Amino acid sequence: MQKRLFGILASIAVIVAACGGATTSSAPSAPAASTPAGQSAAPVESAAPSAADLAADQVLKIDLGQEPPTLDPNKAQDSTSIAVLHALNRGLVYFDKDLKVVPELATALPTVSADAKTLTFTLKDGLKYSNGDPIVAGDFVYGIKRTMDPRTAAPYAYVLCEIQGADALLGAAQGCGSKEAPTKDADIEAALKNVGVAAPDDKTVVVTLAVVAYLAVTQPQNRWAAAVVLVLLALGVAFGLSDTRTVDVEGGAIESSRLWFLRRRVALGPTTNVRLVTNRAGGLLLAAQPQGGRAVLVPVLLLSDYVERSLPADLLRTLADVVVAHEAPGGARVAADLRAQADHVAAGGSARTSPLAARVTRGALNAGKIGGAGGAAGHL
Repeated sequence: MQKRLFGILASIAVIVAACGGATTSSAPSAPAASTPAGQSAAPVESAAPSAADLAADQVLKIDLGQEPPTLDPNKAQDSTSIAVLHALNRGLVYFDKDLKVVPELATALPTVSADAKTLTFTLKDGLKYSNGDPIVAGDFVYGIKRTMDPRTAAPYAYVLCEIQGADALLGAAQGCGSKEAPTKDADIEAALKNVGVAAPDDKTVVVTLAVVAYLAVTQPQNRWAAAVVLVLLALGVAFGLSDTRTVDVEGGAIESSRLWFLRRRVALGPTTNVRLVTNRAGGLLLAAQPQGGRAVLVPVLLLSDYVERSLPADLLRTLADVVVAHEAPGGARVAADLRAQADHVAAGGSARTSPLAARVTRGALNAGKIGGAGGAAGHL
């Protein structure tokens, strides 16, 4: 009954932020090699290395693509930071190879009280940090409370809303209750004392919930409802991950699409205005808006306290060329900005020091800091 809470309590494990959409160009490209009709490509097998072929030091090196913006588990929200944290840390429970919740630092899944509101975990013997210090129950209490503390500004604090006392700290802005979160230190400290987490001894962690974490669809008689929920969840994930923008260079149009049927095409020309606009999540976007119609937005730059990303130089130049070639109002000014950004990126410059970085307002950076960056990241 408590599987969702078990995951939440996995050492306050951060959640992987979805990143999905892509911007592509339909400019002609060289054809790929093909396999004759009716035939399939033969599989390529590689021989397993012998012991003599292995290096003395067995070290796996992983290219993260960039430095992790933070290794603070309460503040991480980008995929790079979260990947490193997941490699370094484990919590009370974790997932096995079949994605089932299993004990990790706890001896077993928690015992659940009769009213299904109190979870009690017992720690394994001999747990230590990498420096040799013992891991005790109070460390988990500290981690949970630090995540809830408004002064931490943890972007995923809302996942703890079901714990008793969380609403008094997180407030309506985090979707947790109907009141505003406290801002004064004295009020925050008082609310932290009422949070439903405790360590009666060094081996025991007790979590008290404000509500029964129970989903009716998990019951055998309601399996049909569970199937419906899973289908809707899969469609929701696919909807978010399939968000793309395509630039038709020859046809002079920008098309947005989700899944395989939600498509919208905006033709560039004298009746379509183009301009660069910002959003509250720290994004700078190219807006192509036909007269009397809705704009198609192409993400160009994303800056927040956790994420910085720019379109590649080739795509920036493609966008610049197409808006000029089809004489879209505002195109010359936008093209100049895009080309300056492309030159900066091609020279190895960072997104944060790029020419367009000044367009992203401070308000947008603040919005990104409290979690807005995750939404924008899905479109770059």
